[in-house]
Amino acid sequence: MNCAVKLSANCRNFSLEIVYFTAFGNEASNIVLSPFSLWTLMFGVRLGTTDVSDKELRRALILSRRNGGELINDYTHLTDQVVNSDSTGVTLMSQNAMVLDHQLQVNTGFVGDAVKVIERIHVNDTGLESVAEMVHKELPESGIQVKNMVILKDSNKTRMVFANRMHFKGLWSMPFDRAATTVEPFYDENGKLIGKVNMMYQRNKFPFANVRELNAFVLELPYGDDGKYCMLILLPWVGKSVTEVYENLSEFPVTNIFYKMYNDTHKYGLEHIDVRIPRFKIGTHVELIKPFNDMNVKAIFMPADAKFSRFTNESIYVSSVTQIGDIEVTEAGVVASDTLETNSTRTITTPGYTANKPFIYFIFEKTTVSMIYAGVYSKPTVY
Repeated sequence: MNCAVKLSANCRNFSLEIVYFTAFGNEASNIVLSPFSLWTLMFGVRLGTTDVSDKELRRALILSRRNGGELINDYTHLTDQVVNSDSTGVTLMSQNAMVLDHQLQVNTGFVGDAVKVIERIHVNDTGLESVAEMVHKELPESGIQVKNMVILKDSNKTRMVFANRMHFKGLWSMPFDRAATTVEPFYDENGKLIGKVNMMYQRNKFPFANVRELNAFVLELPYGDDGKYCMLILLPWVGKSVTEVYENLSEFPVTNIFYKMYNDTHKYGLEHIDVRIPRFKIGTHVELIKPFNDMNVKAIFMPADAKFSRFTNESIYVSSVTQIGDIEVTEAGVVASDTLETNSTRTITTPGYTANKPFIYFIFEKTTVSMIYAGVYSKPTVY
């Protein structure tokens, strides 16, 4: 197996776990996460760890003990394949940065490895977090914005900050008609009316499957002109919850979903389907130490146990891991736009896919099946 392909499977398995412990650790609510950008950032952090810190983080990121140079090469090939695209209508940007306290004594061997996975390294004498924020502010204003930050401290102050920014802007291959968007009811998992949403609508041919192994209906909505990126929506069966559906992914992985949809399409072709999904905007700010603890990553967060000997001989530990994410899904795609709210009626005469209750959504890069974004929509708003 190609090592970069294997690494993509490891990244995908990490993604499933971190999303589960973040989004489903408590009652599922509206949330957007970028597990891929978090994995790439923690890959950089892991380069500096030793002893138990290295063992725990390597196990969580599902990294082998192979030669470090080979692993970095596979990482580079994977990230290039995920991010680089000639698709018209899609923009994906990702960048890692590291900000160092000018007094921190950094091992030269680490710097040689770091520059291979961290595009920007700053040395600053004051305000490390503010420098990282400057990196984040360079993001465009529309699409999906995700900002990750890992802060390392000693007993007195911040000594090192890892920052990552990722931006995705994608136009649907087949956009929704703004004039067909109407205000419609939204229900909880027990069928109780809990609010209303602006429901987008279109009739078109899309990959669709009733996946019994998940107890869910799955719909694929492609972006751009080549289908390299897509949104995958998992809508639970009646009587099933988003948590139950997500947990079923451990037995019926995402690769099986794409395989089933490809086989069904090849065997039966695509048929027209009436698609109705909410127009929505979600913003989240999550602290990720607890989800990492749930994944048995603990030593790096404990001043007495953290070992970053590849970074520095000084005693430092991770005091914070945060991700800030925003997603806006409109008739045009994942892109900011002015929309027109109208009320209309329509007759449903073809198979329908109506996301009028809690659902799970993913954005995938399909050649590597990398989970770029993931989230849950369960709290309705008329956006």
